[in-house]
Amino acid sequence: MSRPSMLIDCDPGLDDAIALLAAAHLTDLVGITTVNGNVGIEHTTHNALAVTQVSGRDIPVHRGAARPLIAPTIDAAYVHGPTGLGSVDIPELDRDIDSDDAVGFILDTARSVDDLQLVAVGPLTNIALALRRDPSLPSQLGGFTIMGGGAHVG
Repeated sequence: MSRPSMLIDCDPGLDDAIALLAAAHLTDLVGITTVNGNVGIEHTTHNALAVTQVSGRDIPVHRGAARPLIAPTIDAAYVHGPTGLGSVDIPELDRDIDSDDAVGFILDTARSVDDLQLVAVGPLTNIALALRRDPSLPSQLGGFTIMGGGAHVG
């Protein structure tokens, strides 16, 4: 049985780091896009790079939205720690991001990878921007899964 092709849009804190590690070994993880959320975009992107390095897989990482479209920025550093990974020692990185264009990567990948599973486990800012740029995005996907919900928010 073939492994599903997956693109994960995330704001790596502790929960997303575990999801990325699992996906790196159980799916054909074709890329990771990062978004501001649990912590700022610099930390979420750094965390995604660190997870790919620890996984031993060469997975493209593309930095995305640094702030929400409408609402003020609210982070969860009180849960995930100031870097997003609690007290985990993050290794020195031996790589950098592939681009600053998460939205472009999402759209290009949806067009070029058959039956792509898009999984969003953070704020949906990159997804909203992708839909704004190309409203036909949903028809180009094999599936779209959202981990949604929040506490103490509207």
